[in-house]
Amino acid sequence: MVTRKAAGKARRALASGSRAPTLHRARPANSIVAANSPAIARGAPAAAATDAETIATRITDAIVEHRLLPGTRLGEESLGEIFGVSRTKVREALFIVARYKLITWEPSKSACVAQPSVQEARDVFETRRVLEAATARRLAGHAGPAQLRLLHQQIEREAKLVRSGDVKSGTAYGARVFGDFHRLIADLAGNAVLAAFVREISARTSLVEVYYGTTMPSACSHDEHVEVLAAIERGDAEAAALLMIGHFVHIEKSVMLRDSAPGVVDLREALRA
Repeated sequence: MVTRKAAGKARRALASGSRAPTLHRARPANSIVAANSPAIARGAPAAAATDAETIATRITDAIVEHRLLPGTRLGEESLGEIFGVSRTKVREALFIVARYKLITWEPSKSACVAQPSVQEARDVFETRRVLEAATARRLAGHAGPAQLRLLHQQIEREAKLVRSGDVKSGTAYGARVFGDFHRLIADLAGNAVLAAFVREISARTSLVEVYYGTTMPSACSHDEHVEVLAAIERGDAEAAALLMIGHFVHIEKSVMLRDSAPGVVDLREALRA
């Protein structure tokens, strides 16, 4: 049975993501992040981010929310100026982000936001189907009134935003809103290790979507979430798992995977006379 503590944690996590994120104009892809880059800074004082974990989280959020585009170079000196820390601390943070495959980082070169290949993208979706099916199946087996209430609140939030046109799939805010449903299920399922894997693969899925683009209508995402919740609510674990698998099959099909992704533009080269 999901504990009251787990439900409370999930409730706080849902509440913290209920407001629209502050969006900033993305930096040109393949450019070094400038010291005053809004893509990472988000208006917070540099002194607030003094440990590697905090810096890694800020970089990860900027990637997931599409403020740092695939191919963007992350210069250690620039990042050090943004966060007010040494290059050693920056390297520690980049090492953390690199573990989740969100950036590529080779010796003697600047780290770059990853540009996933078509095969990697397909592997990411296959893995996510497995993990998400497991969380849906697990939660459907023991979801109680408190857990179901949280899920219904999230579904109602989605419905309101879809009706108003304030949220769309493939956008930074859409990734956050629709992602909250999946993160909530993972948190409520009662397996912290599984929930951590879901969060990691969710970030990589978001990177794939922003790199290749998606045609998934927001109403479709919401409707499929409603079906998953209905299966969880009636305790049909296998149906919940199958619906979740189908949901990610549809998402993968909506992503415009192609062997030659759009080229990364170097503005300095493009504008040179």
